[in-house]
Amino acid sequence: MKVVSSGSKYIFEVVKAKNGEATLKVITSSEKYIFRHSRYNPSREAGKWVNTFDLSDKKNIILMGLGLGYELEVLASRIKEHQRIYVIEKSREIFSFFKKTSPQNEIFNDNRIVFIVNTHAKDLVSIFRNLSPSSSLCILRHPSTETMFSDYYSNVECILLGSNTQKMTAIVLVGKGIVAPFIIKDIAIALKELKCSVEFFPLRRHGEDLLRRAQQVKPDFVFALDGTGLDFPWIRRLSCPKVAWFVDNPFYFLDYIDRNNLLFCWDEDYINDLQETGFKNVYFLPLATNSNIFNPNPLKQSDLEKYACEVSFVGSIGKPKGALYKERNQAMNNMCNDEMHKLFDGLMMKRMKKLLSGRSGHLRDILGSYYDTIDMPTRLFIDRRNDFETGSLLREHVVSVLRSFDCLLFGNQELSRMCSETCRFMGKINYHLELPKLYKACSVNINVTRPQLLSIVNQRIYDISATRSFMLTDYRRFLNNIFSFDINAICFRSLGELNDKVKYYLKNEKERRQIAHEMYKNVILRHTYTQRIKEMLEIIKEFL
Repeated sequence: MKVVSSGSKYIFEVVKAKNGEATLKVITSSEKYIFRHSRYNPSREAGKWVNTFDLSDKKNIILMGLGLGYELEVLASRIKEHQRIYVIEKSREIFSFFKKTSPQNEIFNDNRIVFIVNTHAKDLVSIFRNLSPSSSLCILRHPSTETMFSDYYSNVECILLGSNTQKMTAIVLVGKGIVAPFIIKDIAIALKELKCSVEFFPLRRHGEDLLRRAQQVKPDFVFALDGTGLDFPWIRRLSCPKVAWFVDNPFYFLDYIDRNNLLFCWDEDYINDLQETGFKNVYFLPLATNSNIFNPNPLKQSDLEKYACEVSFVGSIGKPKGALYKERNQAMNNMCNDEMHKLFDGLMMKRMKKLLSGRSGHLRDILGSYYDTIDMPTRLFIDRRNDFETGSLLREHVVSVLRSFDCLLFGNQELSRMCSETCRFMGKINYHLELPKLYKACSVNINVTRPQLLSIVNQRIYDISATRSFMLTDYRRFLNNIFSFDINAICFRSLGELNDKVKYYLKNEKERRQIAHEMYKNVILRHTYTQRIKEMLEIIKEFL
């Protein structure tokens, strides 16, 4: 059975999977084909996909992309009587195939299920206007919608998220940095996609003019990355909630965070410590990716030629050169005696080995009971210096392994001393404009996580995955929450394992691409900034 889709460039064909079930083959305009369901066992694949979502507290479930109904059947068998499923399918032809391959299916008589077929995205606003605006709404976007009718389903998702989000006004504090300004920009884009009004304010401690402007804006909340600026006098005078999202060790910044502020932390291993310190409103919120920037769109030939390489590394080595670090490092030197310096030097190697092996890198776990005898200021100095220097040492050892491959290094000038005949230093790279191109042109992207990320991952994990590119990374526990496949395939726990896996995947392109595709499917469905900020807004609304 073969049908050309009206008004599109797809040809649909129902064929048999290996297990005898029907599956849907889709031929694109470039004469390439994909399968809407598994070629081997469609029903088993559907069950695994649905199992990745917790739907127990979701009153309204929106399934984007019907296919032949395998995912819908699993959902229908698991939801309760009070729950509803809204199925949005762009193609009349696909819906027709579904009816023909399931003529006796009881789903058609299930009053918990509503089918919405070939409906203009904007018309969905009125359909879903009366749904609960709370977190009881869940959108399930099947990975195939990233290939078939991608623009349509992206518009639907934005409209649904916007129509179910209370419109708010946010003041976003903008400072300097290498990556932080880009993260702030991604957050602001997500806020706007969710129909929030965003006003940018500079990180300036004093300013009656800023206070007057803020009072005119009448913000629902003030947002600051790592809480920077929330202690400014003019911000304290605003009566709205103050919101901090920590993407670094939160204890570096607590001097200027009020105990009543709303804190979101990217690593759940810090949550208990923050609560014990007196912060009541602390929530776990991991990083994410901006899928508008990091996407699998094909590269221009010129970009491919510029960034093509076997292996890539982006990062820095050596000690930071900022004035603040020098000041704190000098204070650390003044506070520490010779015995503490010896302890510190041995600590770096011990911590690096623990981090590489996938064990806890928290200094408390390394120092044991001695850690609790150190006063808080000294402990923070040790933590911060050790984070910097252990991280640098770890990255330097990793790069030393990569020197034997066709490798491009991007980062600070210190990296240039690591070059070889095949390993080239390329300088700094723009996070939004150039980095997505590198990820797509490189065969094996390398990620090294900073030591202060105890169980969580950095945004590079999400960004690489969103470009449907391959990576190898050191281990963190949260990888198991992101990916549905065995994460040992992409993790290294020693420098020898890193070397062996780079060699292996350079020789096995097909396997590399399969893993990259699985990474992409997992991240694009549940780990974008729009999804994260929606979670944040639901919590903020409780304090308005």
